[in-house]
Amino acid sequence: MHQSFIADHDENEPLIAATIRIAALHGASALSSRTIGEFAGVAPSAINYRYGSLEGLISQAGLVADLTREAAWQSRAARLDALSLRPEDFGPGVYSALRDHVVNCRGEEILFWNEVIAGCRAARGPASANGFEAEDVFWGKLLEGCGITRLPPQVMQCFALAVRFAWMIFETPEASDAWAFALVTRFADRALGNSPASGGDSAWRRHAEAQAGLENAPTIPDHDTARRVIKATTDLIMSQGVASVTHRSVAARAGLSASSVQHFFGSRQTLLLAAYRAIYSSARERTLRNELPVGTLEADRLFGEITSQNHADTRENAAAFAAMHGLILSASQSDEMRPIAQALIARMGEASMDILGALKRPRGTISRLDAQILSMTLGQSVVRNLFLQPRSGTTGTDFSMEAHGTAIIRALFV
Repeated sequence: MHQSFIADHDENEPLIAATIRIAALHGASALSSRTIGEFAGVAPSAINYRYGSLEGLISQAGLVADLTREAAWQSRAARLDALSLRPEDFGPGVYSALRDHVVNCRGEEILFWNEVIAGCRAARGPASANGFEAEDVFWGKLLEGCGITRLPPQVMQCFALAVRFAWMIFETPEASDAWAFALVTRFADRALGNSPASGGDSAWRRHAEAQAGLENAPTIPDHDTARRVIKATTDLIMSQGVASVTHRSVAARAGLSASSVQHFFGSRQTLLLAAYRAIYSSARERTLRNELPVGTLEADRLFGEITSQNHADTRENAAAFAAMHGLILSASQSDEMRPIAQALIARMGEASMDILGALKRPRGTISRLDAQILSMTLGQSVVRNLFLQPRSGTTGTDFSMEAHGTAIIRALFV
Protein backbone atom coordinates (compact mmCIF):
# COMPACT_ATOMS: atom_id res chain seq x y z
CA MET A 1 0.00 0.00 0.00
CA HIS A 2 2.74 2.44 0.96
CA GLN A 3 4.75 1.72 -2.16
CA SER A 4 1.72 2.16 -4.44
CA PHE A 5 0.84 5.38 -2.64
CA ILE A 6 4.32 6.76 -3.25
CA ALA A 7 4.09 5.71 -6.87
CA ASP A 8 0.81 7.64 -7.28
CA HIS A 9 1.70 10.59 -5.05
CA ASP A 10 5.49 10.83 -4.95
CA GLU A 11 7.56 13.79 -3.86
CA ASN A 12 8.10 14.78 -7.49
CA GLU A 13 4.39 15.44 -8.10
CA PRO A 14 4.33 19.27 -8.56
CA LEU A 15 1.74 20.13 -5.89
CA ILE A 16 3.20 17.67 -3.37
CA ALA A 17 6.73 18.88 -4.08
CA ALA A 18 5.67 22.53 -3.77
CA THR A 19 3.93 21.90 -0.45
CA ILE A 20 6.91 20.06 1.05
CA ARG A 21 9.36 22.70 -0.19
CA ILE A 22 7.36 25.70 1.07
CA ALA A 23 6.86 24.07 4.47
CA ALA A 24 10.58 23.34 4.72
CA LEU A 25 11.59 26.88 3.74
CA HIS A 26 8.95 28.99 5.46
CA GLY A 27 6.97 26.75 7.79
CA ALA A 28 3.43 25.38 7.64
CA SER A 29 1.94 28.83 8.27
CA ALA A 30 3.11 29.91 4.79
CA LEU A 31 1.02 27.26 3.02
CA SER A 32 -1.91 28.61 1.03
CA SER A 33 -3.59 27.64 -2.23
CA ARG A 34 -2.11 30.71 -3.91
CA THR A 35 1.51 30.23 -2.77
CA ILE A 36 1.45 26.51 -3.56
CA GLY A 37 -0.11 27.10 -6.97
CA GLU A 38 2.45 29.81 -7.85
CA PHE A 39 5.33 27.63 -6.66
CA ALA A 40 4.07 24.61 -8.64
CA GLY A 41 3.16 26.67 -11.71
CA VAL A 42 -0.50 25.60 -11.74
CA ALA A 43 -3.81 27.29 -11.03
CA PRO A 44 -4.88 27.23 -7.35
CA SER A 45 -8.12 25.53 -8.42
CA ALA A 46 -6.08 22.43 -9.28
CA ILE A 47 -5.65 21.80 -5.55
CA ASN A 48 -9.38 21.38 -4.95
CA TYR A 49 -9.77 19.40 -8.15
CA ARG A 50 -7.05 16.89 -7.26
CA TYR A 51 -7.06 16.76 -3.45
CA GLY A 52 -10.50 18.09 -2.46
CA SER A 53 -9.13 20.93 -0.33
CA LEU A 54 -5.93 22.62 0.82
CA GLU A 55 -6.06 20.55 4.02
CA GLY A 56 -6.27 17.37 1.94
CA LEU A 57 -3.15 18.35 -0.02
CA ILE A 58 -1.21 19.20 3.15
CA SER A 59 -2.20 15.86 4.71
CA GLN A 60 -1.09 13.92 1.63
CA ALA A 61 2.16 15.90 1.39
CA GLY A 62 2.94 15.16 5.04
CA LEU A 63 2.43 11.44 4.48
CA VAL A 64 4.61 11.46 1.36
CA ALA A 65 7.36 13.33 3.23
CA ASP A 66 7.26 10.82 6.10
CA LEU A 67 7.34 7.82 3.75
CA THR A 68 10.15 9.35 1.70
CA ARG A 69 12.23 9.90 4.84
CA GLU A 70 11.50 6.34 5.99
CA ALA A 71 12.54 4.90 2.62
CA ALA A 72 15.72 6.97 2.64
CA TRP A 73 16.53 5.79 6.17
CA GLN A 74 15.93 2.15 5.22
CA SER A 75 18.24 2.55 2.22
CA ARG A 76 20.87 4.20 4.42
CA ALA A 77 20.53 1.49 7.06
CA ALA A 78 20.88 -1.18 4.36
CA ARG A 79 24.09 0.43 3.11
CA LEU A 80 25.55 0.59 6.60
CA ASP A 81 24.50 -3.01 7.22
CA ALA A 82 26.18 -4.05 3.97
CA LEU A 83 29.30 -2.27 5.15
CA SER A 84 29.30 -4.19 8.45
CA LEU A 85 30.45 -1.00 10.14
CA ARG A 86 30.18 -0.92 13.93
CA PRO A 87 30.82 2.09 16.21
CA GLU A 88 33.06 0.02 18.46
CA ASP A 89 35.41 -0.79 15.58
CA PHE A 90 36.94 2.69 15.54
CA GLY A 91 37.07 5.94 17.42
CA PRO A 92 34.32 8.49 16.79
CA GLY A 93 36.24 10.34 14.08
CA VAL A 94 36.70 7.45 11.65
CA TYR A 95 33.29 5.95 12.38
CA SER A 96 31.30 9.14 11.78
CA ALA A 97 33.31 10.04 8.69
CA LEU A 98 32.87 6.56 7.19
CA ARG A 99 29.21 6.43 8.10
CA ASP A 100 28.46 9.71 6.34
CA HIS A 101 30.65 8.84 3.36
CA VAL A 102 29.36 5.35 2.63
CA VAL A 103 25.69 6.29 2.29
CA ASN A 104 26.58 7.96 -1.02
CA CYS A 105 28.74 5.10 -2.32
CA ARG A 106 27.99 2.78 -5.20
CA GLY A 107 27.94 -1.00 -4.78
CA GLU A 108 31.55 -1.60 -5.81
CA GLU A 109 32.74 1.14 -3.46
CA ILE A 110 30.93 -0.51 -0.58
CA LEU A 111 32.76 -3.75 -1.40
CA PHE A 112 36.06 -1.83 -1.28
CA TRP A 113 35.26 -0.37 2.15
CA ASN A 114 34.18 -3.81 3.36
CA GLU A 115 37.60 -5.17 2.43
CA VAL A 116 39.33 -2.30 4.24
CA ILE A 117 37.31 -2.82 7.42
CA ALA A 118 37.72 -6.60 7.32
CA GLY A 119 41.47 -6.09 6.96
CA CYS A 120 41.42 -3.76 9.96
CA ARG A 121 39.65 -6.31 12.13
CA ALA A 122 42.07 -9.06 11.11
CA ALA A 123 45.13 -6.87 11.71
CA ARG A 124 43.91 -5.43 14.98
CA GLY A 125 42.82 -8.69 16.53
CA PRO A 126 40.45 -9.17 19.47
CA ALA A 127 43.00 -8.08 22.08
CA SER A 128 43.45 -4.53 20.73
CA ALA A 129 40.24 -2.72 21.52
CA ASN A 130 41.75 0.76 21.81
CA GLY A 131 40.05 3.14 19.39
CA PHE A 132 43.24 5.00 18.45
CA GLU A 133 45.02 1.73 17.65
CA ALA A 134 42.11 0.76 15.42
CA GLU A 135 42.29 4.13 13.66
CA ASP A 136 46.01 3.71 13.00
CA VAL A 137 45.33 0.32 11.42
CA PHE A 138 42.44 1.81 9.47
CA TRP A 139 44.55 4.48 7.76
CA GLY A 140 47.21 1.94 6.87
CA LYS A 141 44.67 -0.46 5.36
CA LEU A 142 42.95 2.36 3.51
CA LEU A 143 46.19 3.45 1.89
CA GLU A 144 47.04 -0.16 1.08
CA GLY A 145 43.66 -0.47 -0.60
CA CYS A 146 44.53 2.57 -2.72
CA GLY A 147 47.64 0.76 -3.93
CA ILE A 148 50.12 2.20 -1.44
CA THR A 149 52.20 -0.71 -0.18
CA ARG A 150 55.84 0.41 0.02
CA LEU A 151 55.68 3.61 2.06
CA PRO A 152 58.06 4.04 4.99
CA PRO A 153 56.05 2.93 8.01
CA GLN A 154 56.87 6.05 10.00
CA VAL A 155 55.35 8.30 7.32
CA MET A 156 52.08 6.40 7.58
CA GLN A 157 52.25 6.66 11.36
CA CYS A 158 52.81 10.39 11.11
CA PHE A 159 49.88 10.77 8.76
CA ALA A 160 47.59 8.89 11.15
CA LEU A 161 48.77 11.13 13.98
CA ALA A 162 48.15 14.28 11.95
CA VAL A 163 44.56 13.26 11.25
CA ARG A 164 43.99 12.18 14.83
CA PHE A 165 45.14 15.51 16.21
CA ALA A 166 43.07 17.33 13.60
CA TRP A 167 39.95 15.66 15.02
CA MET A 168 40.94 16.84 18.47
CA ILE A 169 41.87 20.39 17.52
CA PHE A 170 38.90 21.49 15.44
CA GLU A 171 35.84 22.76 17.24
CA THR A 172 33.17 20.82 15.32
CA PRO A 173 33.01 17.27 13.92
CA GLU A 174 31.94 18.68 10.57
CA ALA A 175 35.13 20.72 10.24
CA SER A 176 37.43 17.92 11.39
CA ASP A 177 35.83 15.26 9.17
CA ALA A 178 36.02 17.52 6.13
CA TRP A 179 39.67 18.23 6.90
CA ALA A 180 40.47 14.54 7.40
CA PHE A 181 38.85 13.44 4.14
CA ALA A 182 40.51 16.24 2.18
CA LEU A 183 43.84 15.20 3.65
CA VAL A 184 43.44 11.48 2.99
CA THR A 185 42.49 12.20 -0.62
CA ARG A 186 45.53 14.40 -1.20
CA PHE A 187 47.76 11.97 0.66
CA ALA A 188 46.63 9.03 -1.47
CA ASP A 189 47.00 11.00 -4.71
CA ARG A 190 50.49 12.14 -3.81
CA ALA A 191 51.61 8.72 -2.61
CA LEU A 192 50.40 7.13 -5.82
CA GLY A 193 52.46 9.63 -7.81
CA ASN A 194 49.41 11.32 -9.29
CA SER A 195 49.61 15.02 -10.02
CA PRO A 196 46.93 16.82 -7.99
CA ALA A 197 44.34 18.74 -9.98
CA SER A 198 45.41 22.27 -10.80
CA GLY A 199 45.22 24.29 -7.63
CA GLY A 200 44.10 21.26 -5.64
CA ASP A 201 46.70 21.50 -2.91
CA SER A 202 46.35 25.26 -2.79
CA ALA A 203 42.57 24.97 -2.49
CA TRP A 204 42.94 22.41 0.28
CA ARG A 205 45.43 24.66 2.11
CA ARG A 206 43.16 27.69 1.74
CA HIS A 207 40.32 25.65 3.23
CA ALA A 208 42.48 24.64 6.20
CA GLU A 209 43.67 28.21 6.71
CA ALA A 210 40.09 29.46 6.54
CA GLN A 211 39.15 26.94 9.24
CA ALA A 212 42.02 28.35 11.30
CA GLY A 213 40.61 31.86 11.05
CA LEU A 214 43.55 33.34 9.13
CA GLU A 215 41.46 34.03 6.03
CA ASN A 216 39.38 36.49 8.03
CA ALA A 217 42.29 37.96 9.96
CA PRO A 218 42.48 41.74 9.75
CA THR A 219 44.58 43.13 6.92
CA ILE A 220 47.40 45.50 7.72
CA PRO A 221 46.51 49.08 6.68
CA ASP A 222 48.72 50.51 3.94
CA HIS A 223 50.39 52.97 6.26
CA ASP A 224 53.95 53.21 7.56
CA THR A 225 52.79 53.53 11.16
CA ALA A 226 50.63 50.39 10.88
CA ARG A 227 53.57 48.45 9.45
CA ARG A 228 55.77 49.65 12.33
CA VAL A 229 53.14 48.42 14.79
CA ILE A 230 53.02 44.95 13.18
CA LYS A 231 56.82 44.67 13.05
CA ALA A 232 57.04 45.58 16.74
CA THR A 233 54.30 43.05 17.57
CA THR A 234 55.96 40.18 15.68
CA ASP A 235 59.32 41.06 17.26
CA LEU A 236 57.76 40.84 20.71
CA ILE A 237 56.06 37.52 19.92
CA MET A 238 59.34 36.03 18.71
CA SER A 239 61.54 37.37 21.48
CA GLN A 240 59.35 37.45 24.58
CA GLY A 241 56.18 35.49 23.88
CA VAL A 242 52.52 36.32 23.36
CA ALA A 243 51.99 37.43 26.95
CA SER A 244 54.34 40.37 26.39
CA VAL A 245 52.11 41.87 23.70
CA THR A 246 50.07 44.82 24.98
CA HIS A 247 49.19 48.15 23.41
CA ARG A 248 51.74 49.81 25.68
CA SER A 249 54.61 47.33 25.05
CA VAL A 250 54.09 47.42 21.28
CA ALA A 251 53.99 51.21 21.32
CA ALA A 252 57.22 51.39 23.33
CA ARG A 253 59.01 49.01 20.95
CA ALA A 254 57.74 50.87 17.86
CA GLY A 255 58.45 54.33 19.29
CA LEU A 256 54.79 55.32 19.12
CA SER A 257 51.96 56.15 21.48
CA ALA A 258 49.55 53.49 22.73
CA SER A 259 46.70 55.46 21.15
CA SER A 260 48.35 55.05 17.72
CA VAL A 261 48.40 51.26 18.16
CA GLN A 262 44.74 51.24 19.19
CA HIS A 263 43.80 53.57 16.32
CA PHE A 264 45.03 51.13 13.67
CA PHE A 265 44.13 47.75 15.22
CA GLY A 266 41.67 48.30 18.05
CA SER A 267 41.66 45.31 20.41
CA ARG A 268 44.66 43.23 21.42
CA GLN A 269 43.11 40.15 19.78
CA THR A 270 42.81 41.98 16.44
CA LEU A 271 46.43 43.07 16.74
CA LEU A 272 47.59 39.50 17.44
CA LEU A 273 45.63 38.05 14.51
CA ALA A 274 47.11 40.64 12.15
CA ALA A 275 50.60 39.79 13.45
CA TYR A 276 50.02 36.05 13.02
CA ARG A 277 48.89 36.61 9.46
CA ALA A 278 51.99 38.70 8.76
CA ILE A 279 54.24 35.94 10.14
CA TYR A 280 52.50 33.24 8.12
CA SER A 281 52.41 35.27 4.89
CA SER A 282 56.06 36.21 5.24
CA ALA A 283 57.10 32.59 5.60
CA ARG A 284 55.10 31.54 2.55
CA GLU A 285 56.47 34.42 0.44
CA ARG A 286 60.05 33.62 1.45
CA THR A 287 59.55 30.02 0.43
CA LEU A 288 57.90 30.89 -2.88
CA ARG A 289 60.57 33.47 -3.78
CA ASN A 290 63.24 30.98 -2.69
CA GLU A 291 65.36 33.82 -1.31
CA LEU A 292 67.09 31.52 1.14
CA PRO A 293 69.36 28.71 -0.05
CA VAL A 294 67.64 25.35 -0.35
CA GLY A 295 68.87 23.03 2.37
CA THR A 296 70.00 20.37 -0.09
CA LEU A 297 72.51 18.55 2.09
CA GLU A 298 70.23 18.63 5.11
CA ALA A 299 67.31 17.43 2.98
CA ASP A 300 69.38 14.56 1.59
CA ARG A 301 70.40 13.49 5.07
CA LEU A 302 66.84 13.67 6.37
CA PHE A 303 65.41 11.77 3.43
CA GLY A 304 68.12 9.17 3.82
CA GLU A 305 66.83 8.64 7.34
CA ILE A 306 63.14 8.72 6.63
CA THR A 307 63.34 6.36 3.64
CA SER A 308 65.50 3.79 5.41
CA GLN A 309 63.22 0.94 6.43
CA ASN A 310 65.83 -0.50 8.79
CA HIS A 311 66.98 2.73 10.41
CA ALA A 312 67.40 2.28 14.15
CA ASP A 313 65.63 5.58 14.91
CA THR A 314 62.44 4.86 12.98
CA ARG A 315 60.31 4.71 16.10
CA GLU A 316 62.04 7.74 17.58
CA ASN A 317 61.41 9.72 14.41
CA ALA A 318 57.73 8.87 14.51
CA ALA A 319 57.62 9.76 18.20
CA ALA A 320 59.22 13.14 17.47
CA PHE A 321 56.62 13.86 14.81
CA ALA A 322 53.91 12.87 17.28
CA ALA A 323 55.43 15.15 19.90
CA MET A 324 55.42 18.06 17.48
CA HIS A 325 51.73 17.62 16.74
CA GLY A 326 50.99 17.20 20.42
CA LEU A 327 52.77 20.43 21.28
CA ILE A 328 50.86 22.35 18.63
CA LEU A 329 47.70 20.85 20.08
CA SER A 330 48.78 21.96 23.54
CA ALA A 331 49.44 25.49 22.31
CA SER A 332 46.02 25.59 20.68
CA GLN A 333 44.31 25.38 24.05
CA SER A 334 45.17 29.05 24.52
CA ASP A 335 42.54 31.22 22.82
CA GLU A 336 45.24 33.54 21.53
CA MET A 337 47.35 30.74 20.07
CA ARG A 338 44.51 28.70 18.58
CA PRO A 339 44.35 30.35 15.11
CA ILE A 340 48.08 30.04 14.42
CA ALA A 341 48.22 26.54 15.90
CA GLN A 342 45.51 25.35 13.51
CA ALA A 343 47.31 26.94 10.57
CA LEU A 344 50.48 25.11 11.60
CA ILE A 345 48.56 21.84 11.70
CA ALA A 346 47.55 22.55 8.11
CA ARG A 347 51.12 23.42 7.15
CA MET A 348 52.46 20.21 8.65
CA GLY A 349 49.84 18.18 6.82
CA GLU A 350 51.09 19.76 3.63
CA ALA A 351 54.66 18.94 4.62
CA SER A 352 53.68 15.29 5.10
CA MET A 353 52.46 15.23 1.51
CA ASP A 354 55.66 16.94 0.36
CA ILE A 355 57.62 14.11 1.96
CA LEU A 356 55.82 11.63 -0.25
CA GLY A 357 56.18 13.80 -3.32
CA ALA A 358 59.92 14.11 -2.72
CA LEU A 359 60.24 10.33 -2.63
CA LYS A 360 59.16 10.39 -6.29
CA ARG A 361 61.48 13.27 -7.26
CA PRO A 362 65.28 13.65 -7.47
CA ARG A 363 66.70 14.18 -4.02
CA GLY A 364 67.49 17.68 -2.81
CA THR A 365 64.44 19.44 -4.22
CA ILE A 366 62.68 20.06 -0.91
CA SER A 367 61.94 23.67 0.06
CA ARG A 368 63.81 25.26 2.93
CA LEU A 369 60.65 25.62 4.99
CA ASP A 370 59.89 21.93 4.62
CA ALA A 371 63.50 21.13 5.51
CA GLN A 372 63.04 23.16 8.68
CA ILE A 373 59.86 21.29 9.51
CA LEU A 374 61.53 17.93 8.92
CA SER A 375 64.56 18.97 10.92
CA MET A 376 62.32 19.87 13.83
CA THR A 377 60.16 16.78 13.62
CA LEU A 378 63.00 14.31 13.16
CA GLY A 379 65.32 15.90 15.70
CA GLN A 380 63.95 14.49 18.91
CA SER A 381 66.55 16.20 21.10
CA VAL A 382 65.70 19.55 19.52
CA VAL A 383 62.03 18.96 20.23
CA ARG A 384 62.78 18.17 23.85
CA ASN A 385 65.09 21.15 24.35
CA LEU A 386 62.75 23.68 22.76
CA PHE A 387 59.40 22.58 24.07
CA LEU A 388 59.73 20.69 27.33
CA GLN A 389 60.32 23.53 29.78
CA PRO A 390 59.89 23.50 33.57
CA ARG A 391 56.96 25.64 34.66
CA SER A 392 57.39 27.72 37.79
CA GLY A 393 55.69 26.26 40.82
CA THR A 394 55.75 22.68 39.50
CA THR A 395 58.04 19.74 39.89
CA GLY A 396 59.62 17.99 36.93
CA THR A 397 58.96 18.85 33.32
CA ASP A 398 55.65 20.38 32.30
CA PHE A 399 54.13 21.92 29.19
CA SER A 400 54.09 25.71 28.94
CA MET A 401 51.48 26.38 26.26
CA GLU A 402 52.63 29.90 25.53
CA ALA A 403 56.29 28.88 25.31
CA HIS A 404 55.34 26.04 22.98
CA GLY A 405 53.45 28.26 20.59
CA THR A 406 56.18 30.90 20.51
CA ALA A 407 58.91 28.29 20.04
CA ILE A 408 56.97 26.59 17.23
CA ILE A 409 56.58 29.88 15.37
CA ARG A 410 60.23 30.76 15.89
CA ALA A 411 61.47 27.31 14.86
CA LEU A 412 59.41 27.12 11.69
CA PHE A 413 59.29 30.69 10.45
CA VAL A 414 62.43 32.54 11.57
